[in-house]
Formats: sequence, structure tokens, C-alpha cells
Amino acid sequence: MYFAAALIKNADNNPLGTGRIEQYLSKRPPFLISIINKKESIAKIMLLDHAGRTQQAKDAASQLYQQLNRNYQSNPNSFKFWHLGRYHLIAKLYCGQSCAQPNQSSEQYLKSQFSPHHLWWLDDYKFMEQALMPWADKAIVKTYLQRVASDRQRMQIKLGIEPQ
Repeated sequence: MYFAAALIKNADNNPLGTGRIEQYLSKRPPFLISIINKKESIAKIMLLDHAGRTQQAKDAASQLYQQLNRNYQSNPNSFKFWHLGRYHLIAKLYCGQSCAQPNQSSEQYLKSQFSPHHLWWLDDYKFMEQALMPWADKAIVKTYLQRVASDRQRMQIKLGIEPQ
């Protein structure tokens, strides 16, 4: 995931960057889009989307989203215990309208996908900001990132760490 975010950030700042993404995608061995490979799956979805392979990204996101939904429906407590909500959010957004759920407010969505005891500060803010950048103006993304940032700041103060 982090390598994908770095490649995308580099592509945004370098005209040769998209070519590097294509080169990486062409040399990467195939793997199943799955919950077991959730981090690799998210990375591939992000890279496909950034390389302009939007339909492939949507298809992969849809696969992951459907698997995450089945997991959530069969055992919501396990889904929340394994912190799968962040992956669900990314897959949902990259998937687009084909993964649309009934209209939920940002608060309702986050409440349904994350445990009330979720440790928001442990979600990697910089990575999630990069992954969700195409939807930075959406309320759900703003709310999610604000929760992560606020909880991170709360923990830095609690632990006596200089805020960054």
C-alpha cells in the first residue's frame, strides 16, 4: 500500500511518474483481489485508477467491496475487530455507483463500519489521505480524516509527544 502511495505521489510531481506506474503494473505478478490480500488489493486498485485504467480499478474495487460486505453481514463484530472499515471505505469510493449503498450520512456510515472503540489514531492519516484524495471534497472523507487527525492529536497530547 505504501509503495503504491509513493508511486502515485511521485507521478503527481513527475511527468514520467505515470509511466512508472504502468511499468510496475505490467511486471507485478497476478494475485487474487481478496480480504486476505487487502493491502495489496487496495494498492492495485489505487495504481490502476491513477494509471487511467478506471474500469479495471472499479472492477477490482467492486470485488473487494463485495467480499468485505459479505464479511460484515456474516459477522459484523469480526469485521470491526479486524479494522476492515478503512478498506471498505476505500473500496466503496473507488468502486463508485456500482457499490452505492442506501443514502447514509457520514456519521451513520462510520458508525456502522467502525467499532465504537475504534482507535482512529492508529489509521495511517497520510496514507488514507493519499488513498482518498480523489474524493477529498466528499463529506465522508472529510469526516473520516478529521476523526483520525483529532484522535491522533488527542493521543499525542496524552502521551506527551510533540504534535506533527
